[in-house]
Amino acid sequence: SKTSGVHKHTVLTLALVSGVFLMAYGPYSAAILFYPTHQDSAQFMIYFRFAVFSPYLNYAANPIIYFLTLRSYRDFVKMKGTRWIHRSEIRHVKVGPATTSTSGNHKQETSSLFRS
Repeated sequence: SKTSGVHKHTVLTLALVSGVFLMAYGPYSAAILFYPTHQDSAQFMIYFRFAVFSPYLNYAANPIIYFLTLRSYRDFVKMKGTRWIHRSEIRHVKVGPATTSTSGNHKQETSSLFRS
């Protein structure tokens, strides 16, 4: 049934988000826990640098997981992306009078992509 399919997608999404969270924060938690007793070890400091960075992998993975597992999120991203592309095409038009450089070549300025 449709409800069963929605439930499976919800469970899959939660399982993936939770699994990535544990993989990202496990090394970080261990590094924080063992830092006071291992901070003089060069090998530990290499691990520590990776571990402190690992939570960012979680932040980067979540939108990807949502995009791959949730149709509503995928549709939202596509809609916003289409709007953004359309708006940037409209805004990126030639504006202002042509100016002449000292060499006689004419230049035309373009508006900023992010101008409001």
